[in-house]
Amino acid sequence: MKDSMRWILATTVLLTAPVVVHGWDGTRCGARRLHAEIRREVRESIREVRDALDQAHCELRRAREEERAAARQLTEFAREVARAAQREARELRDRVLW
Repeated sequence: MKDSMRWILATTVLLTAPVVVHGWDGTRCGARRLHAEIRREVRESIREVRDALDQAHCELRRAREEERAAARQLTEFAREVARAAQREARELRDRVLW
């Protein structure tokens, strides 16, 4: 019985020694590293997409503001033209009536 226990102990030590000396199973560590790298790349991609979306939103906002400013200028110009036309019409009316 003692010999069989020694044999089992010696076999166990010899089988587990490389794992202890060289570290835990390399395939698991490699898989963890690979998954970590994939996670980092996915997070970086998501960050880039969010940055691009933020930039697009800013550009849209700026374009809307420019469009509104142009519309305001056009409206103001149209009002000025309408006022001038009304003044001219009043002057013509006054000339005709007097």
